[in-house]
Amino acid sequence: MAKSHEISIEQCEAARDIREALGLQKALGYLIGEKLLNFLRAADEDPAFAGELPRFVEEIKQIFDRAEIQTYLDTVHRVGALARTASDEAYEEMREAGAIPEDPVWWAEEILLIERAKRLLLAGIALRSPGRRFTGVGCDRASRRREGDAALRQRDRRGRRHMPKQLVLKPGAVVWVPCELKTGIFPTEQGVKIEVDIGEPETIFGFVPKEDIKQGATAGHGLVRAVVLDSINGKVAVLFRGDILSQSNPIIVPLEWLEEVGQPEA
Repeated sequence: MAKSHEISIEQCEAARDIREALGLQKALGYLIGEKLLNFLRAADEDPAFAGELPRFVEEIKQIFDRAEIQTYLDTVHRVGALARTASDEAYEEMREAGAIPEDPVWWAEEILLIERAKRLLLAGIALRSPGRRFTGVGCDRASRRREGDAALRQRDRRGRRHMPKQLVLKPGAVVWVPCELKTGIFPTEQGVKIEVDIGEPETIFGFVPKEDIKQGATAGHGLVRAVVLDSINGKVAVLFRGDILSQSNPIIVPLEWLEEVGQPEA
């Protein structure tokens, strides 16, 4: 189980990388519109997250200045991973495909979370002892990405059956991906570990809603739901609901790998 301070370290470092590579708005959407809101939900349920929240907020203020934060929070109209990755057209396609929740209660809760984020980030109150900056060896995301069982990465694929060609990878399509199942932080979620062993090996790890999991025939294994955002040049961008810790979500995976292991929505 990932610790709250490890999660905040990972996410703040990722936001810095995103700002440098993709710009301010993408970084704000990632760290505030997605990760901080997730952290607020976790803080309501877990004292460890509640205790880490002030430090997390202070670090966000170190990454973005007050004007940047205020402009973002005053103008944001979508939050979550899709808000920073999907165009309006792609968002509408996924909504029509049922990949985006339309529950008014859920949206009301999102609005309340944004208001909480505003109060925390714009209050102008600093921690009495801000402590260490979120840096150090624990922030090496590249090394984490390579973690995992080497035997799994090198497992023999000769017995795998390739996915039939009717697997549709257009935007909004749902694909079920094999994964190892881990304990979640909360009863409503499941930890997942996915091994990508075609192309550059990598491990995907995070927490997803339990309704996005299908239990497998073998204990500790199953399928996790992913939504296709785009496919180009032998790569596919897939989005997992929940909180992916190992890399930015959506995740780019090899088309060959997804065609080999993925299963279409029934």
